[in-house]
This record gives sequence, structure tokens and C-alpha cells, in this order.
Amino acid sequence: MLVNATAALLLGSALMVIVHECCHWIAGALIGHRSTLYAFGVEYTPPTEGGQAAFTALAGVIGSLLIGALCTSWQPFRRSNGFGHLLWLWFGFCQLQEAVTYLVITPFGAGDTAVALRGLGWPDAVGWVMAVLGVAGMFLTARMWAPHMRHAVGEDLLLARCFSFFPWLISIPVGTVLTSAQLAGAGMDVSIGEATAIMLAGVAATVFAPMGFLFFRRTTGLEHRPLRLPSVPVLAIIIFVLLEVLNLTVLMSGISIG
Repeated sequence: MLVNATAALLLGSALMVIVHECCHWIAGALIGHRSTLYAFGVEYTPPTEGGQAAFTALAGVIGSLLIGALCTSWQPFRRSNGFGHLLWLWFGFCQLQEAVTYLVITPFGAGDTAVALRGLGWPDAVGWVMAVLGVAGMFLTARMWAPHMRHAVGEDLLLARCFSFFPWLISIPVGTVLTSAQLAGAGMDVSIGEATAIMLAGVAATVFAPMGFLFFRRTTGLEHRPLRLPSVPVLAIIIFVLLEVLNLTVLMSGISIG
């Protein structure tokens, strides 16, 4: 369980970041700007301002919210209950958490929703409303995650930790090292504040996993459906490694469209 859940978390979160950034990337091209995609962000030429900045920023948040809502409500691999289902869950919940996390940090001037707030010229009070909604969204996402833990592990608390908590812990140093390498070698100018937000985002996007234990004991009466997992998810590990190679090579200099 630990090996498979960790692989699913790492691959699911890596895919989430690419999909999220592609939403920004495509949005910029749609409004006539040259968009350059990097491993952790998108740069626009000429720089977006006002309503256009809000549009490109919100494209990622809304994209993650819609994809996350779809993946957490529709589970096409549930019947097979194998690694594909596990990966689908991690990917979907990471998308959902990405969106609500941006809401939480809005008042502090960081992230996509803060960019949108400035672009639209809305008052700071709106940012605090977004933050409150974001905190509520974090607890809701964790509450939604808890039944999937119960289905997978039953009442086994150690197995639940291997499903959810330990993979999250492992992902923190792995993500920190990989993101640091991406920031150090990328051709995109990033401020200290932006770099800090990017580093924290890797942890925040999966925080529903440990938070799910707030609701684990309260989630009862669910059928125990043990996952049918391989000893080692070799293909998933290979795909994750290839994605990180892409991030540390091609996406260092960026890919431009528009």
C-alpha cells in the first residue's frame, strides 16, 4: 500500500501541476499573448494586465476546480479498483485542493486568485472572503477524501496511514528537492515571494491527505473494498521519472505558443 500510494501521489500531483499550468498557457494564447510554459508557471509576452491578467490567472484555478470536481465525483476505474483508481483519486483531489489553496492565500498577495483580485481592481475585503471559502474548501476536500480511505483500508489505522499520511510525508522532501532544482535552472524570472509560494504549493496541494484523518473515525458504515495493487507500480514510476526529466530539461527553457 505504501509504495503504491506514494507513487500515485507523486505522479498524480505531477500531472496536476502540468494540467494546471497548461490551463494558464492556453488561456494566454487565446487572448493573443505569447505564452511560455515552464515546469512551475507561465510567462506572457507582452505581460498581461488588468482583466487579461485576471483571465489568465483564473483559468488555472477554474480549470483545477472543474477537473477536480469531475474526477472526485466520476470514478471510471472504481470497478477494477486497481492502481488506476488510486492514481485517479490522487490526481482529482490534488486538482481540487490546488484550487481551494489559492483561495486561502489570496489576502497575502500570492497566487492566481491574488493576481486576479489585483487585475480586476477588487477591494482587499474580497480576498478575505475568498480565504474563508478556501479554508472551508480544505475541510470539505478532506471530508470527501475520508470515505475513500475507509473503502480502501476498512478500520485498519496503520494501513490508512500507509494510504494517506506516510505518502504525504514522503512527498514533502521529494517535492522540495525537485522544485528547488526547477527554480534554480529555469529561464523564468521568479521573485522570492513567488518562489516561496511555489515551494509551499507542493505541500498544500496534498494536505487533504493528513487532514482526512480528522474525519476517518467518523466515517462509518462503508463497504471495505480492498485495492488490487501490484507489488511495485513500475509503469507509474517510469512515467513520473519521465515527467521530471521533461521538467528539468525541455521546460527549463520553456515551450512557447501564441
